[in-house]
Amino acid sequence: MLTSILQPTHLLIVLIVALLLLGPKRLPEAGRALGQGLQEFKGSIMASTTTTLRIRWKQSPVPPPKRHAVRSTRG
Repeated sequence: MLTSILQPTHLLIVLIVALLLLGPKRLPEAGRALGQGLQEFKGSIMASTTTTLRIRWKQSPVPPPKRHAVRSTRG
């Protein structure tokens, strides 16, 4: 069902409608605003994921490796 929505002809129709509604002067501005919004959204998701991972790591830390005594092989 979702694949039928994302066909190239449908995307072309959406772009033509956007051009007719916004006009050639406002279309680049709308595209820029959409791109900036997507970058901010992606940045907030990445920050949230990083924060979540840090919190989980602090709550269940990995125990430090055991140190073994090193014996010298020199005679």
